[in-house]
Amino acid sequence: MTLVHVAVVKNIKIVAESKSGGNPVFFAFYCLEFRGVRIFVPMARDKKLLQRRNEKLLRRYHYWTEVERLRFDDALRILSEDEFFISEALIMRIIRENCDKLDDIVVEPVPIRRTPRLTRKQAEKLCNNQ
Repeated sequence: MTLVHVAVVKNIKIVAESKSGGNPVFFAFYCLEFRGVRIFVPMARDKKLLQRRNEKLLRRYHYWTEVERLRFDDALRILSEDEFFISEALIMRIIRENCDKLDDIVVEPVPIRRTPRLTRKQAEKLCNNQ
């Protein structure tokens, strides 16, 4: 039996812009190197496990916001840092994408709020008034 050395060079994430103007899509690959040739292999993701994780996340979000009556930002922090170990932005995306998939509870995500952008003229007026 011959042992073959395959080195994992690095994990690569490729971002594809959505044509409909939605969120970008991330594709994750392993970059393997074998005898000087690099091969890109997609990272495996089990869709059933992701669905179960998303359902559990929705139920925990509902628990923290409705049962324990925490503010949504405190609930997001707990879910992110103590329970699921993923970013708050990803948690909010999962909640928004899956909030209508549970029949026994109602999950209402917090609406997206964008901070207003000041033009240069508006900023100058604010600075001159003070």
